[in-house]
Amino acid sequence: MIKIKNLEASIDDKTILKGIDLEIPAGEVHVIMGRNGSGKSTLANVIAGNEAYEVDGGSIAMNDTDITEMSIENRALEGIFLCFQYPVAIPGVGMAYFLRSALNAHRKHQGKDEMDALEFLNNAKAILSELGLDDSFLKRSINDGFSGGEKKKSEILQLLTINPKLAVLDETDSGLDVDALRTVAKGVNKFKNENNSVLIIAGACVGSSGAILSYIMCKSMNRSIISVLLGGFGSDVAEASVDENKKQHKTGSAADVAYLMVSSENIIIIPGYGLAVARAQHALQELTNKLLEKDINVRYAIHPVAGRMPGHMNVLLAEADVPYDQVSEMEEINNDFSDTDLVFVIGANDVVNPAAKKPGSAIYGMPILEAQKAKTIIVNKRTMGVGYAGLDNELFYDDKTMMFLGDAKECVEDLIKAVDDL
Repeated sequence: MIKIKNLEASIDDKTILKGIDLEIPAGEVHVIMGRNGSGKSTLANVIAGNEAYEVDGGSIAMNDTDITEMSIENRALEGIFLCFQYPVAIPGVGMAYFLRSALNAHRKHQGKDEMDALEFLNNAKAILSELGLDDSFLKRSINDGFSGGEKKKSEILQLLTINPKLAVLDETDSGLDVDALRTVAKGVNKFKNENNSVLIIAGACVGSSGAILSYIMCKSMNRSIISVLLGGFGSDVAEASVDENKKQHKTGSAADVAYLMVSSENIIIIPGYGLAVARAQHALQELTNKLLEKDINVRYAIHPVAGRMPGHMNVLLAEADVPYDQVSEMEEINNDFSDTDLVFVIGANDVVNPAAKKPGSAIYGMPILEAQKAKTIIVNKRTMGVGYAGLDNELFYDDKTMMFLGDAKECVEDLIKAVDDL
């Protein structure tokens, strides 16, 4: 679909992008996350062909056609669509007129007949109905007098009407209320299929960005976004916690865990939301470095929906300067667990829950990290409570598992001291 090689770009003589490589095949949703000022929106604008930005090196190809020097208009006709973070108002230009003109421009470029007014109107109303929007939307001027949420809904209406090949969403979820967020996420889920691609630009702060990704996560875990926003998965489940006396589990101290770690040759760390809450990523990397100094092979295993949104753990580890070669995605590392001496699960729950393999489970069919296959499993979490899915985790009661309960940062700091003492 789109291939970016060694892309360099600047604005007002200030270099922003320095050697970016990115490939997004058809049928895939990719996410770029990072802090403000890291160049995310610059990349989105350069892909779209914004003339305010200067491409200083590298190339952009769309379906094997070099579009690096292509105008913004022709890129749009080739199928690139940019959802703006701050959509502009165009007073006096009606939404229906604009949408039909844009759609027919694409159809003409594709060698298709133009859509007449009646067919367009029926098509537009069908899209509005699927998004839960009123037909009056078509009678208004583009974004003129629109609320922030209405502007983003307008972007999604345009996206579904034109049906481009690549949708670039530049923090489209930023600042939305729950109603608008639901509409935007519904539109994105409707748009994505095996023939197109989506690039989502999101900030690094949980709660202010990445909410569309949370919707995708909720869909994959069979839970509603409301339950997450109002307390997480499982908040609407009758059993909000586990009776710790019902099942037997083993607990250990920092000294116990440190001994098991330094006795291992290879360790896989699985981070989760508890790591984010405790802001323990820097301490965890300090622990990792101490283990590496002891010639222990340590890697991180990332589940795509660990945390509050997909990519959350990658951002946290990047903040702690964890080298990329220490981080593996689920598909890359899942076959390695059976040969792993020790797995350290820190703040994760549902993404390592073997219940996902049992028919009838609320998370049945969700891919998990195969932590249960390791020789020894250490789990750090505050309590024995359930995760977002409202399910007890049988991994915690496995004979190979030792629970290391407490705040993630405090526990890791204790581990660092214990490792130093060995």
